Amino acid sequence: MSLHGILEVLLIEDASELINFFQANSLHGCLPRGTATLWSLSDTERNSTIDQTVTNRPDLLIKCHLYHYNYGSDHRATYSEWNLRAQRKPTVKVKKAFDRADWDSIAREVLQ
Repeated sequence: MSLHGILEVLLIEDASELINFFQANSLHGCLPRGTATLWSLSDTERNSTIDQTVTNRPDLLIKCHLYHYNYGSDHRATYSEWNLRAQRKPTVKVKKAFDRADWDSIAREVLQ
């Protein structure tokens, strides 16, 4: 096994901790699977998905993508747009519990 092969095995072992953390906390990636976020400055063919944007509320994610310009960095910034509007709870119609009323007491008060 080459040194490169050993490094791959070590990286996979380290990634399992991260994967377990994501699963334990119900975290989901926001970018499409396999989206590269890092490009090697010395080898432009080499890239990685090292930068992660995650959420435990994927239902609130409107869109997520990389910025088109890298601003001189080997990492690309992530743009995320979320639906953070306050959720309005429906007005609950008040129900009168006539079956639990003390009708004898009410009748006495009405007659007074």
